[in-house]
Amino acid sequence: MTPDPAETLPSLTVRTGQGAHTLRPAGVAVIGRDPAATVRLDDERISRAHVRLEPRREGWRAVDTSTNGMYVDGVRRTSALITGPTTVHLGAPDGIPVTLTPADPTGAVEETTRVVSAPESDEDQFWEEQTDPGVLHAARAVAARRTELGFTQRSLARDKIINAGTLIAFEKGRSWPRRSTLDKLERALNWPPGTITRIRNEGRRHPGGPAAAAAGPREEATEVLTDAVRAPLMAETVELAMHALTAAIADLPEPT
Repeated sequence: MTPDPAETLPSLTVRTGQGAHTLRPAGVAVIGRDPAATVRLDDERISRAHVRLEPRREGWRAVDTSTNGMYVDGVRRTSALITGPTTVHLGAPDGIPVTLTPADPTGAVEETTRVVSAPESDEDQFWEEQTDPGVLHAARAVAARRTELGFTQRSLARDKIINAGTLIAFEKGRSWPRRSTLDKLERALNWPPGTITRIRNEGRRHPGGPAAAAAGPREEATEVLTDAVRAPLMAETVELAMHALTAAIADLPEPT
């Protein structure tokens, strides 16, 4: 009698930039852009049902069901047997990284994970502490690029490219702008569409490493802000805060 995979297979942990999901071998799971997907990735390169994770007798198998493909070590694969920690990239050879890890079959204590929902792309996302190295990586690249082009935080806000508060939080690594704002920001910085997201993904894959350079006339490393860049940023932040405070005082009612 063929053993039931649900009784013999270990669980599978799926890690994305948004968190981790632990899957039990009770049925097929789907990674995709569809709201009903088991693991949802909200990215234009991701198909509604991009990858099927199938519990089989020989182990978990990732099956590509997408338009833009699933890549392992830079090679497009129609399927891959997951026998150990495996990172697949979705949508392109350097696309969205997803790490698939079967639980230790020897019975070692399994790492506890939590499910984190992917943020909606049409809303600005804020958090109290910077926890995503990719966001900080992209924020530093944006700050360096706009300084190079002579843009200030205030001028970008005045031109309605991005809200001042959102930009300040983003450049501190504590916010991720909505997609429409990223599009406007990339146009202002003379970057191709998707550049900021690509830099964020590079930062997630190589935290602490060299910054992903934006496509353009010349490439620049932007992982660390120099004092020449950091000082103007601090001055702009103070100036914006004072401007907002002055405006708020002006709006106060007359004393009675």
